[in-house]
Amino acid sequence: MMRNLFLLPLMSLCLLSSLGAQRIENINVMGLQRTKKFIVLDLLSVKKGDEYTEETNEKVKQDLLKSGLFFDIETEFNSIDEDTGELTIFLQEKWTLIPLPFATVSSGNISGGLFLLDSNLLGLRKSLVTGSVVSSDSLIFLLTYVDPNLFGSPYKNVTNFFYGNEEDITRLTFTQAFGRDFFDKTFGITTGLKGTFIEDEKWESYPGGTLNLNWDKTKQQDLSPTGFMAGLSNDLFWDVSNTRPVPSTTLEMSYKGRFSKRNLFNVNTAYRYSDEPDSFRSSIGGSKGSFSLPGSEYYPNNFFTSYGEYAFALYEGDSFYSTLNLYGERGYQDDEDPFWFSGIGGGFQLLLKKIAIPAMAFYSIYNIEEDTWESVFSIGISR
Repeated sequence: MMRNLFLLPLMSLCLLSSLGAQRIENINVMGLQRTKKFIVLDLLSVKKGDEYTEETNEKVKQDLLKSGLFFDIETEFNSIDEDTGELTIFLQEKWTLIPLPFATVSSGNISGGLFLLDSNLLGLRKSLVTGSVVSSDSLIFLLTYVDPNLFGSPYKNVTNFFYGNEEDITRLTFTQAFGRDFFDKTFGITTGLKGTFIEDEKWESYPGGTLNLNWDKTKQQDLSPTGFMAGLSNDLFWDVSNTRPVPSTTLEMSYKGRFSKRNLFNVNTAYRYSDEPDSFRSSIGGSKGSFSLPGSEYYPNNFFTSYGEYAFALYEGDSFYSTLNLYGERGYQDDEDPFWFSGIGGGFQLLLKKIAIPAMAFYSIYNIEEDTWESVFSIGISR
């Protein structure tokens, strides 16, 4: 009897709590200039019919900040009746059509170019990147189109065309891929075709696919994301000409944090193993993940690198902030001529909050083993 008397007030408390909960009857989006409303609704993990809680506003903010399309997000919830309410989202969009100049000086080699990026093509969150880089001994042209929701479906499409001429050797690469993400973008599958032509050689085809695993626990803060992120990518293509498989594995982990609001840090480790042919290699900068290697380096087959970076926020305003950056790196490249590399450096970044690809950066980098300096200036393109 005493047990039942104890349960009665507890049951009453739970009932009163459930009666106070309201469900979202409508979601309104205000302030859009380019982006379509259905794109915003697709980005949200909060849906019509969900229960409105204290965490709802933060979920909405994080979902939309990670898209990179908005710089200011406010929410408001108004009751319709005792059981339902209306969620209104007020947005200010970033500018997404951006010219990206790029320049680097490394070991006497000077290169520069211009890319044009639209990360919200036609207001549909599709991306188009095109541009060219010219150096004293090479010419590169790149065109990439990404559609995250092909014809309104959950499938994504990636089309890439690359042209390069280095030391009078011409390289053409075309890639067409389709894929889909699952489990809140934790797991992804991509399948497609890669074709390559090198001057004086025949066209080579590589049908295949990719399995991706991503774990993203970052959270957008005032100046930059903080938290842990890891990604594992496994590629398997088939070399039609030589009738052999072409496997590769890439693992990358990073943690971004802060000692205080103005003192930020980032530690990163990347590993790659591959048996890819030379025709697969195409890049516009140094080896992926490396600050220290020269800008003329192609993406290596096998490498390991680990680096740490510290950033001090010099200034933060309503429209931009700037940081002073210092870093150190140690890595190993196992290719035709395996070698260890180490680098230290520093630089300056200016980040504009209202632009989708905001960073303007200048870095000066010292390669310890080679006793060489490299200076890089870029807008939007990071190493």
